[in-house]
Amino acid sequence: MDAEREADWSGRRRSAAITLLAGLGATVAGSVLWGLAAYLLRHEFSVLAVLMGLGVGSVVARLRPGQRSAAAAAAISSAAGCAAGSLLAEILLAIGDHIPVTALAGHSGEIIRAYPATVGWLGFVFWMLAAVVGYAVVAWPDGWRIGSGPIRPWLPQAIPSHKK
Repeated sequence: MDAEREADWSGRRRSAAITLLAGLGATVAGSVLWGLAAYLLRHEFSVLAVLMGLGVGSVVARLRPGQRSAAAAAAISSAAGCAAGSLLAEILLAIGDHIPVTALAGHSGEIIRAYPATVGWLGFVFWMLAAVVGYAVVAWPDGWRIGSGPIRPWLPQAIPSHKK
């Protein structure tokens, strides 16, 4: 019995670690895509934050659907990915404006202090929206899937379905 319990516990821990790594991978990929999109389009779109939440949440939901601790990790990772993507976008845009990397590195303290002002309050609102979306995608009962049919979470399981 103890060996069974130990094997079950180690399986859960391994699965949680894989889930966290997959979520972090989606966060890094989303941040890089955000930065590249801003650099190529020469404009930063805050609505990309919603896509960040959807992307990170979808990856985590595929591995741990309905688990609130995984949903919280997805929310934090989504918001952090937005911050990293936005910072990468600012750095790439500065490099595109022919500011040397050495000058950016030499003034990193000033850049970090000025960063919240460049993001603005609306950017922070979208980052929080990304966190909410990332959480909701994972925390939804049985996961969240496009085209999964009607969802009625308010109906108790005891009510039989009227399908024949």
